[in-house]
Amino acid sequence: MMIRPFLPSSVQAVKWAAGLPLRLLSSHSSHSAADYSEFDSEKRPTSLKALYLHLGPGQSTDRLVSQLAGDVIYQSDQDDPHGVVAFNKPPGLAKSGPISVEALAQPLADRLGLARLIPIKCPERHTSGVALMATNEKSQQRVLKLLRAAKASTCLTHNYHVLTNHFPRLQGQADLVEQSIVLIGNRNAEKHGTHKEPIISRNMTSLSRKESLKKKRIDPPEKIRVYVQCLAKSGLGPAALVSIQPSKIRSMFLRVYMNDLLAPIIGDHSFSYRSRSIMGVMTKVSHKQSPPYNPIQVLPRWIMERIGLNKGEESLVPCMIHLTRFAVPHFFKKDEHLLLFAPYPKYFSKTAQALGIALKPQEWNDLDQLLYHKV
Repeated sequence: MMIRPFLPSSVQAVKWAAGLPLRLLSSHSSHSAADYSEFDSEKRPTSLKALYLHLGPGQSTDRLVSQLAGDVIYQSDQDDPHGVVAFNKPPGLAKSGPISVEALAQPLADRLGLARLIPIKCPERHTSGVALMATNEKSQQRVLKLLRAAKASTCLTHNYHVLTNHFPRLQGQADLVEQSIVLIGNRNAEKHGTHKEPIISRNMTSLSRKESLKKKRIDPPEKIRVYVQCLAKSGLGPAALVSIQPSKIRSMFLRVYMNDLLAPIIGDHSFSYRSRSIMGVMTKVSHKQSPPYNPIQVLPRWIMERIGLNKGEESLVPCMIHLTRFAVPHFFKKDEHLLLFAPYPKYFSKTAQALGIALKPQEWNDLDQLLYHKV
């Protein structure tokens, strides 16, 4: 049953082909003043292979803190009681652990002349992009409250940009899927126990079925709405830069979803076995065909040649996922939002350049507005 969307006077209704109305908010959004210089201020080797080998937090704490301080994209005034700091997180840096965003929070606060920093939101370990911290607990609780309200109002606060092998079979429209976790019997578990993987379905589970699963203490499928758009295509072969705005991010959803669209993310070594090129045509492979070992993504020869890697070096390619924009709706006041934009990392932009994909971050960010999906 279709539900009529709530459309206040400041909102313009926009509908896409999938039949899931979205609301495009027209407001006085506050953009961060991130410049689009290279991600890493230090001089790095120019070849992509060398860039890939230099990724990860394999350096001293002082150097990591210096890098994060140099990659701050937004910082509130020091006397702001609701202060926040946002920075461009590099890939390989986890949210928690010995070398992590949480572990570096206090050293980073000291470097920025602040009393403390408390992590609020952070991309997963292998994803680069916007990470947000609060300068005090009051600010942290306020931002979390605003984000809960945004979720309740169906706002798509995350905008990820990914580089894909092939073109997605859906674009420029809303999509509705369910994600569930299933047992993969023929995959060896990395630890003791069984191996499970997320899968995507477009057949919605009934409420009675969900209740039955809950009684059996089985997590029911999770409904996820997502807006996907191809921003740029390669002129050299089937590869693209794709924008993905999901309502939820759980269990590596982006990787699983893009394989469902037959456009696996470049550097996805976990789920790219689910889409294969057969006689030049991308074809779905069932999750039941999961290999009994951790797979390595098979990339077309033209991509390997363009990025300067030999056959057998596919494992060097990092996962090309970047959280380009993160929003805190109504952060300043009603209808004035904090939109945080993170420049592409050097390895990401250089890979796109090698594949003949033209990047226009300033133009895309200027056009970026908050989308609201219809419940």
